[in-house]
Amino acid sequence: MLHGDFITKNLVRHGASAVGWVVLDPAPMVGEPSVEVATFAAYQPAELILPVAEALARKVGADVGRALRWTVVWTVHQAAQAWRDDQAALDDLIASPAMHDLLAT
Repeated sequence: MLHGDFITKNLVRHGASAVGWVVLDPAPMVGEPSVEVATFAAYQPAELILPVAEALARKVGADVGRALRWTVVWTVHQAAQAWRDDQAALDDLIASPAMHDLLAT
């Protein structure tokens, strides 16, 4: 079971939570946990997308390679929307060898 909308705006500090955070506004769905990592990472500033995906995948025990490949997919989704303040940096990331290499594996 996935949250389905695990992005920064739905993550809030909560002192009573065992981990100090709670995630609001779920859109429950069944899917692969690596997708949750990818959706969260793809909403970060372009230069942090891949590092956040890798760090979060390691932290939650998700397959890092799969999380990074899903992150490429979700980043392309973000770039196609063309609404972000960092759109030029996001477009550069999409065209980067790092993204290409992740999908080639």
